[in-house]
Amino acid sequence: MGLFEAFKNGSGDAVDFVQGNFGSMKGGMYTIKRVASLFPLEYPDLLEYPPEEFKDIIENPNTDIHEVYSAANQYLATLAKETCPPPPPELAGLDDVTHKTRDISGVWDTPASLDSQGNIPGPLYRDLAKILGQFNFPIIIQTSPESHADVALLAGREIFTKDGAFRPANSVVARKPTFSISNKSGTINLSGCHAYYEIYMGKAAKSISWHSAIFMRLTTTKAGRDELAADRLLYGFNDTMKPLYNDDPVWLVTFEVCWDSVTNAVLYSKPFIDYFKQHYEPENYRIIWNNYTGSSQKIKIQAPDGVSPATTREAVTATLAAIVGKTSNPSIKFTEEGSATAIYQVFMINATINA
Repeated sequence: MGLFEAFKNGSGDAVDFVQGNFGSMKGGMYTIKRVASLFPLEYPDLLEYPPEEFKDIIENPNTDIHEVYSAANQYLATLAKETCPPPPPELAGLDDVTHKTRDISGVWDTPASLDSQGNIPGPLYRDLAKILGQFNFPIIIQTSPESHADVALLAGREIFTKDGAFRPANSVVARKPTFSISNKSGTINLSGCHAYYEIYMGKAAKSISWHSAIFMRLTTTKAGRDELAADRLLYGFNDTMKPLYNDDPVWLVTFEVCWDSVTNAVLYSKPFIDYFKQHYEPENYRIIWNNYTGSSQKIKIQAPDGVSPATTREAVTATLAAIVGKTSNPSIKFTEEGSATAIYQVFMINATINA
């Protein structure tokens, strides 16, 4: 299964999607060219193309869509980077501070803004959580001595806001909502910008996609980095463990558990490990590693001699059934709790013989 649900990243996938879903090729190209043309106006010193080459890309009616998309993408990526809020002054000036930046661009195929209750549409929320995981940025952050918060939830409420979300088809405007999140002690700050514009899709041009660039900056002190490392231990992350080799070949099986939220993924991760070790390690099962990409949990398990991947899957699903709704990680409390009975799906994504 692909990493994202609603986000088409990478120039090839994004352009193929846009090209195959334009309301009209002429109208779609016009929109992208309008946005691409903003680059030399706002950032003349950052233009990668020579002026004449860029002018040809924008004005030539036979220009390949990949070139036009790339030019618009440069503008969005630059806009997101330039608009990203700086870290708080009191944090930026410390001696032991470090900065890490990441960016990603693509197309949201079926975007939607917050609903009337302030909830983020599920696919956008889960993809944003996966983007955080892919960046190796925190998916939870400690907002008080007693509680943590879901970073994708906090950030998503800012960058997917309803404020000015849609414009008429003849109005090409790049929006740039931002967010800035700090922990309680002020030793961690995550800030970002989501720069995007709408492309009208479908035969009647009633549906909309967003061409988007996201830029994020993580600023931490040593104390903040220590806090993030401690959080990863709390929610059950563990480094790769060596398989238990023996004379007979055994299966190494990798599963993906897709949770409905980061909150539930974190709350149930350590109970999963504890329960599985208690009930299945005596039968010679072994967790090789357990890791996260946003709300998606991946677990690699070594099966006992003679046990198939299908039987190993039964052990995983039985563990989940035993813990969900009945126990959770007592070490972590959230400002907004997950659902009483978490929703999850289990996929077997790889099985190899360890001979």
